[in-house]
Amino acid sequence: MTRFRWLSGVIFLALGFSSTAFAQTEKPGASSARYEVTRAELGRRTQQVERAWLGCSDPTARRKAIPLMQKAVSGFFGGKLAAVAQTLDETTGTLNNEARTSEQVWADSLTFLLTPKLLDPKRPATLQVKQAYQAGFPAAKLLLRLSGQRVLLQAEIGELPLTTTCSVAKLPAGEVPLRIEIVTGQGHIVRSWPTVLSLQPDLSATLHKIKANLEHIQKAETAGNPVQSLEFVSLSAQFNRLEQLAQGQTFETDFPAAAMLQKTLAASTTLKQGKTSPSVLAGPGNLFLEVPASGGTKSVRAWVPTKPADVLVLALHGAGGSENMFFAAYGDGLLVKLCQQRGWAVVAPRVGNPLEDFFTVVEAVRPLVAPKATKIFVVGHSLGAIAALRLVEHNPQAFAGLALISGGAIGELEKLKQVPVLIAAGTEDFSRGGSAKLAEMLKGKGVTTVFKTYEAEHLLVVPEALPDVVNWMDSLSRNRQP
Repeated sequence: MTRFRWLSGVIFLALGFSSTAFAQTEKPGASSARYEVTRAELGRRTQQVERAWLGCSDPTARRKAIPLMQKAVSGFFGGKLAAVAQTLDETTGTLNNEARTSEQVWADSLTFLLTPKLLDPKRPATLQVKQAYQAGFPAAKLLLRLSGQRVLLQAEIGELPLTTTCSVAKLPAGEVPLRIEIVTGQGHIVRSWPTVLSLQPDLSATLHKIKANLEHIQKAETAGNPVQSLEFVSLSAQFNRLEQLAQGQTFETDFPAAAMLQKTLAASTTLKQGKTSPSVLAGPGNLFLEVPASGGTKSVRAWVPTKPADVLVLALHGAGGSENMFFAAYGDGLLVKLCQQRGWAVVAPRVGNPLEDFFTVVEAVRPLVAPKATKIFVVGHSLGAIAALRLVEHNPQAFAGLALISGGAIGELEKLKQVPVLIAAGTEDFSRGGSAKLAEMLKGKGVTTVFKTYEAEHLLVVPEALPDVVNWMDSLSRNRQP
């Protein structure tokens, strides 16, 4: 068994969208305390930072933001979540070159819980408002507003926590984009945040049909053996997620729950009829999969383009994250967007242990995601970079290129002689030294290696590096020298 040494400075980063990317839920009936910092709220704030970072062309503002992000990382490891939330808000303001007013500071301190995320239009939605941290009091009275194409609710904000409800009966079925707004009495918007509700008429009946389909499939198995097919396990997990959303539980990121519901109903009905070829999960768009593996299953999220992809990108996130991280974080899903522009497929499994067998996962989902792909690239961040390096070392013949962002490990590097490698790190990244050392060692082993640095720290270096990473992959896929 190959022995790995961690690169100096590689820490299992659990901040950033890892705060929202964990595939865990927060149950309804939350605490009535005024101050509360949830995983979803840290993630929302991190996403705001990433969007502001990508939209900021002022190098001075970016440099000021870097130590703030380092402070947020330190606070997270110290368990000071309220301070982390406050620092993330300050970072967004810095990147936007804002001299924040007392109203803006106070609005930034608020947290929001809109539930249930999947609901029947006959049922009202509930919006709860709390604070992540103390932020004084605004000079003027402010109003809470939930808006779509029209205003759904408006309420004066007094004592916190505030819980209010609104009717969604007149909203269309499907995914409905909304905005939570803090406004003045004159209607001036102080702050505004996007959110979404998924509406499904006759929701209970639809969930009941899916449950009945899955029960029928399970009972139809012979000799009492549990169903372990990729299709059944994935549909069962998707049903559980939909049921939790309907019950008011919240996940780390928003899902297209109404579309997922219809797809799960259609797929489970087809599987109930005994039709297994082609796979009931096949088709373009987002796929949420559970791959049977030793000791359980592996959660995987994938993007499938409309036309068969000739390139498949395997994306391995950092520690504390989940399969949603490259879709909702790391520059607001920048990797997926760049791959969509090129017609490439993306597979992102959940990374818990870098020694896991991700090659088996790739082989299991490839027929669904990119059966005609002729090239597979791997990109990993932090812990995911360690997993990526190990994966490619053990299966060098299967991959066209390896990109490591802020991480890696020292193993049997000579096995990578036929695989081009790109290594990226931030100038203020604690793993920069280790990344540079790994690049030198790879070059010494005769591996074609590119080493790049970006003015960023450990988290924001990912969206900085991804455009170069994908362009590098593009050149290799066309057999050009990157």
